[in-house]
Amino acid sequence: MTIGLPHQNRIFLDALREVLASQEKSCLISGKKNCQYVRNWMYHITAE
Repeated sequence: MTIGLPHQNRIFLDALREVLASQEKSCLISGKKNCQYVRNWMYHITAE
């Protein structure tokens, strides 16, 4: 998945990583047990 220039793609992925990191944090704070799926998503996306 590429969006425009590689530079824009990097910015997009960094922003996405930020969102997922904060989602994982709020998931952990709320005491849920399935927060791992957020991290799995992050690895899947950033591995592209």
